[in-house]
Amino acid sequence: MATTLDTSRPQTIVLPRKRGMSKLARREALVAYLILLPNIVGFAIFIILPIIFNLPISLLEWSGFSPLEQAKFVGLQNFVTALNDDLFRKAVFNTLYYTFTSVPIGVALALFFAMILNQKLRGVGVYRTIFFIPVAAMLVATAMVWNWLLDANYGLINFILEYAANGINALLASAHLPIWKYSLPGWTADPDWAMPAIVLVSIWKSLGFNIIFFLAGLQQIPEMYYEAATIDGASRWQKFWHITLPLVSPTTFFVVVIAIINSFQVFDQVYVMTRGGPTHATTTMVLYLYQNAFSFNKMGYAAAQSWFLFILIMLATLVQLYFQRRWVHYEK
Repeated sequence: MATTLDTSRPQTIVLPRKRGMSKLARREALVAYLILLPNIVGFAIFIILPIIFNLPISLLEWSGFSPLEQAKFVGLQNFVTALNDDLFRKAVFNTLYYTFTSVPIGVALALFFAMILNQKLRGVGVYRTIFFIPVAAMLVATAMVWNWLLDANYGLINFILEYAANGINALLASAHLPIWKYSLPGWTADPDWAMPAIVLVSIWKSLGFNIIFFLAGLQQIPEMYYEAATIDGASRWQKFWHITLPLVSPTTFFVVVIAIINSFQVFDQVYVMTRGGPTHATTTMVLYLYQNAFSFNKMGYAAAQSWFLFILIMLATLVQLYFQRRWVHYEK
């Protein structure tokens, strides 16, 4: 008996489901896992395992160099000691001061220079390379060079500042105006200027790294948005505020998160330039943690301090993720 097809209602065609992965897909997945295996093993050995063993060590009074059997269990005493340690609290304050000064200034400067380098300028490739050179240079070597540049007595920076100040005073004298009485900054030798010097070097070192990300974000913005804004008579500031800033916000979010995490872990430039001085004005959390672990032989106490650093970084990241919904805009 012949059957007729009912065309009065739409027909649903059910395709057979593929069971499992194809042979080619399994081979590609295997190759991918083999390529990632060295990084996964390194991450597990040098990151995951130390984190796992760090918690029990933070509960011990241990030098880190004696046999573990000689360690004394003290419970949460290391955490209590850290909370009552004036120098540790100062290190936390210095770290927060460094973060809240270096990150906003560094991100703003990176976006500013990225917008300039995104223009069709002659020799723009050379300028991009110049900005990226500090990123490729070794931080320890650059910190030593900056130490010489910022020397209060014979550094080039103070020489330029003094020359400029004398020139201003000469102009004031020729105009019969009061002379400007100035004092040159002591930089790393002055407690008031030591941390700004560290911030200056850090911004200079990371500027090119952040510019690369902002350049990538700016180049993803369609040109038609700016053309439409120009037709509507929008000014440069309006284009920046209503087009550039919202559409580059995902890149800004990424750069800010990475910059904050790195700023909480600042160590190299502080260790080379000031060793935490003068008068502990530049002692940061990581530097103080390092001193307790390898100079004072207080490995358990240093492990407890590292958990406070972990909590601060985690809280900062969670706050940014929360406010991300309000200020990060993705193009649809």
